[in-house]
Amino acid sequence: MFFLLTFFLAAASPTPNPEDSVARVSVAEVKEMLAKNDAVLVDVRGSVPFELQRITGAINVPLGLIADRAAELPKDKLIVTYCSCSHDEASLQAVLRLEREGVTRAAALEGGLDAWTAAGLPTESDNHEPPVVNEAPAPEAARGGGRLMAPGAVTCDRNKVTLYSGKVTAFTRTKTKTSITIATDWDTTESTTAKSPRYLVNTEPMKASDWKRVGAGKRANVWICSQPGIATVIDWRPDEKRAVE
Repeated sequence: MFFLLTFFLAAASPTPNPEDSVARVSVAEVKEMLAKNDAVLVDVRGSVPFELQRITGAINVPLGLIADRAAELPKDKLIVTYCSCSHDEASLQAVLRLEREGVTRAAALEGGLDAWTAAGLPTESDNHEPPVVNEAPAPEAARGGGRLMAPGAVTCDRNKVTLYSGKVTAFTRTKTKTSITIATDWDTTESTTAKSPRYLVNTEPMKASDWKRVGAGKRANVWICSQPGIATVIDWRPDEKRAVE
C-alpha cells in the first residue's frame, strides 16, 4: 500500500521547469552593477532587432550562438542576458546554456528590454540602416550591407534570425556538424557551428555538383535561427562580388 501511494505521488508530481532555477536580476540591480563595472549585458535576440534598439553598451550574442561564444564572455563580471520576450524565455534559456558551458555567474534581466525602457534608462541603435529580413525586392540589394531578402528555406521568425553575409574564410564539414567562418560585409569576423544545416546555392537547393563551386574564398549568406528545431541555412553565392570590392 505504501509503495502504491509513493508511486502515485511521484507520478502526480509536476516535472520541474529548469527555468525556475535561473537567477534573475531587476533593472535597478543591473543599473547599479553597471555603474560599478560589475556586469555585462548580453542581448540574445537576432541581429536585426539588436541594431534597431538595444540597451546602451550591450553586446549581441543571439541565443542560437550563446553556447559557441560563451568562452568570449568575461569571467570576472555577472553576465546579464536579456530579450524582448513576453516571459523572458530567450534570456532564461541563454543562462541555462551558459551554465552548461561552465559560466558560473549569469542571470536574466527581469522584464528584459521592455522593463529597461519603461524605467527610462538609455538605449541606443545603429546609425546605418541595418539589414532587413524579408523586405527586399532582390537578394542583390544586400551587397555592401544593405537590405537582404531571406530565401524561402529560412522559416525562422525574423526577430529570432541572425544573418552573416560576406566572404567565407574557413569551412569544414563532417557527418555530424559544419563549421563556417565569415568576414562579413559589416567588417566583423563571425564563426558558427551547426548540426545538419540546409545548403543552398543562389537561394536554390544545392546539388552534388555545386560542391566544386563553393568553400573558403567564396561568398555566402548564413541564416542562424534561435528557434528550436529550425536548421541553419547556408546560402552559397559563388559568383557574387561585394559591391565595394
